[in-house]
Amino acid sequence: MKVISIISAVAMTVFSSPLWANVTPLSSSQCQAMIGKGVMSTKAPVQCDRLRNVTFKHYTFDGKTATGKLVVLDAVAPHVERIFDELYQQGFPIAQAKPIEYYAGNDVKSMDANNTSAFNYRPIAGKSSLSLHAYGVAIDINPLQNPFVEFTSWGTATFKPLKGHEYSNRMLQRLGKE
Repeated sequence: MKVISIISAVAMTVFSSPLWANVTPLSSSQCQAMIGKGVMSTKAPVQCDRLRNVTFKHYTFDGKTATGKLVVLDAVAPHVERIFDELYQQGFPIAQAKPIEYYAGNDVKSMDANNTSAFNYRPIAGKSSLSLHAYGVAIDINPLQNPFVEFTSWGTATFKPLKGHEYSNRMLQRLGKE
């Protein structure tokens, strides 16, 4: 299974240096843009001085090489750098990766565009507690192919993004329901 081999490869390369990814601090203009777009707030548990850009090369679904960028917590940035370096080496496709301010902090628009993203000061969808994205420690990779799935008590699945239901057969097979 490709996911298992990627995880194993990432575990083996934890101590190697990245080749196609790098970590940089956020600029003051980027921080201001995040504030202006509602992605950052003075109430956020993590402020711009603790966030880092991870810029990396990746393959697109049509096999081309592209550059992506995620904003993550400084403490996890070196690990994210290594993971995306390994994903590139393994040829793992990523549709696109743009910081969430490109979508004005709108998680639904970002997911509908199949955008891989990380930091976004927001609550968990439908809840009042903060998402791990608000701490810069959660990454949604290819959300159309890997949607957030929630099951009701009677077994009905809801998908976020909604278009992610197209991949439900794959998920149901993994769960042994089909």
